[in-house]
Amino acid sequence: MTWPLRPADNSCTCKVCGGAAAQFGACDVNQGGPPGAAPRPALGQEISYFRCESCGLIFTNQLDDWGRHDFAAYIYNEGYVEVDPDYVRDRPMANAQMLLNLLRTLPISHQPPLRLLDFGAGSGLLAQQLIAQGIEASSHDPYGLASALDLNNLPKHSYDVVCAFEVLEHSADQLDTLAQLKSQLKPGGLAVISTLLQPYDIAQQRCNWWYCAPRNGHITLFSASALTHALNITGASSAR
Repeated sequence: MTWPLRPADNSCTCKVCGGAAAQFGACDVNQGGPPGAAPRPALGQEISYFRCESCGLIFTNQLDDWGRHDFAAYIYNEGYVEVDPDYVRDRPMANAQMLLNLLRTLPISHQPPLRLLDFGAGSGLLAQQLIAQGIEASSHDPYGLASALDLNNLPKHSYDVVCAFEVLEHSADQLDTLAQLKSQLKPGGLAVISTLLQPYDIAQQRCNWWYCAPRNGHITLFSASALTHALNITGASSAR
């Protein structure tokens, strides 16, 4: 199935800091899977990634015209579990336990029950686990992998905690995603965000790095500098 990609550019502007970005490499759209898995068969259609010369963000802009239905049809479909089997159970179970351990150590200045939003919820299991522990947890997933809340119909600044595990690498508009996340936090709320940062030898690995995986929906690869810049711009870094 051919992906409806925008034509590749030779250069473009960084989506985070606005710096100049040049082509960094390309890979087949079917590249992906869990680390260590056998390579997936190539579909014969390449997607290009760019690297910012200032903050080091690596990204593609060839999916910038996609809407929710495009992502659901080509990436987050019935075959997605093959490239990310951990999203169904193992990852949300581990993240739920990590959150419970974290929340026990932090003073949250809000009356119980604690309200938490799992932003980019995947299977929805994380929220279910937290509900069982007395947390008022909800799920939002823009691609419909789980029954999810519509952020457009939610009151702003509603949640004590917003978590986004392995979400930013899936975003075509990182600043907008972070702004949406921040808009749901109460003043003084806690944002818990994770994404895998580029390895030290990314210049050598280029698009052979296992996390550079369009079939997994990994269309943005953060450096520490790019992530810090994005958090500062959106004010997400001001959350605890």
